[in-house]
Amino acid sequence: MQLTASDKNRFRKFATVSLNGCWNWSGFRNKSGHPRFMLSGYVWQAHRLVYQWCVDDREAYLQGLDIHHICENPACVNPSHLTAITRKQHVGVTRGQKFREYRAKDHCVRGHFFTEENTYLRLVSNGYQARVCRECQRMQAKKYRDKKLTIAS
Repeated sequence: MQLTASDKNRFRKFATVSLNGCWNWSGFRNKSGHPRFMLSGYVWQAHRLVYQWCVDDREAYLQGLDIHHICENPACVNPSHLTAITRKQHVGVTRGQKFREYRAKDHCVRGHFFTEENTYLRLVSNGYQARVCRECQRMQAKKYRDKKLTIAS
């Protein structure tokens, strides 16, 4: 894809360099935080565009490889922080990252701490174990019983 000087200047306006070397995108981003850039009437993934422009790796685009953020910052468009990997590799990397984030949590969504007495493990459909808060389960069961009693009355 040919890029005009005005396109490059417009792109640079959205990228600000941070102390860790990331070029953080200040323009539009999707729900997952990945940057979007309007070019020739189409909305493109900005990190894919910058990778294609700077690394000039047309094969990665043609083979349908994912562009992975080595810095784990989805808003980053620094081409030195981007690499082309297969979808299987990408899922493995992100699944490992999400697992580490999940394991680092010490409390449930309602703020109850995951202690030995308050937690049990449940096998979920993908073969992993999920932590379940006993206090939340008690609250949910009580709410269900109360609702059932009001309907029966």
